[in-house]
Amino acid sequence: MTAARTERLLEVVLCLSQTRTYVTKVQLREAIEDYSRSPNDVAFERQFERDKADLRDLGVPLETIGEPGEEGYRIDLRSAALPPVSFTPEEAAVLGLARRVWHAEGAPAADRALRKLEASGVELDSGALAAVEPRLIGGEQAYGPLAEAAARRRAVRFEHRRAGTTTPLARHLQPWGLVARRGRWYVVGHDLDRGEPRAFRLDRIVGPVVASGPDGAYQVPPEADVASLVAEPGSGQSGEATLLVRSGRGHELRDRATSVEPDTAGYDRVRIAYTDLDRLAQRVLEHGDDVVAVEPAALKGAVVAALQALVGDL
Repeated sequence: MTAARTERLLEVVLCLSQTRTYVTKVQLREAIEDYSRSPNDVAFERQFERDKADLRDLGVPLETIGEPGEEGYRIDLRSAALPPVSFTPEEAAVLGLARRVWHAEGAPAADRALRKLEASGVELDSGALAAVEPRLIGGEQAYGPLAEAAARRRAVRFEHRRAGTTTPLARHLQPWGLVARRGRWYVVGHDLDRGEPRAFRLDRIVGPVVASGPDGAYQVPPEADVASLVAEPGSGQSGEATLLVRSGRGHELRDRATSVEPDTAGYDRVRIAYTDLDRLAQRVLEHGDDVVAVEPAALKGAVVAALQALVGDL
């Protein structure tokens, strides 16, 4: 399968899984650039039929409704859910890199297709694919400079925000390497301020990473176990949070809720148990203004800090 065809199939999946209603072939043809370039109706029909067959062969639950010639299509993500899958740190690292490449190269085309669908009157659920493509990750700009500094053995300086706080602190580090743990990236090295090995999460780094000094300025201790210095994410951060979720939105959060009650006009008060406060903050950010963090205060602080960091990077 060619790269162009693979990207087109991904756009179809994104379009049909983020809609609240069924989407017609006409709407898909107008939304997806590759379809819109079909020279005539016959060519488009052949292309679309092949794509439907490919998706079903891949196990994608493509639903069809309506009379012949007027069919609508939709993908039920719940039916497509996979059982829990675990990865080694090395495998998670590769997946993280691949996600960044796709975000930079493939996401704009899919985003244009979704915007076209929305403009044609199709109602989208902006949070439906939060687990597939988060939009506010943070720390991505730090990965490249840190990886280069670790490879060249150069010290770095950066601003880092501790969990539950909004004010970042200056850190000075001799980076030894980067570690992926449960979908998050950490830089591990010798903390020059504290004089001991430390690990820092990349999504808590605010602003640029600045390298200083010559190449080869330090050596990584031969006994250093970089991966062991990264703590399990979420430890000591469990509890219950209260969110305001716009009606008809945030279905991923609603599915995990312990209770949902009507609140202010257009919003529901959703209570949800969590084991990782920062991951929940990320989920809140992914939904934009459709979700507002109410409690606990640490969750609100994490959301505010992430937004401030985002504004600072613009």
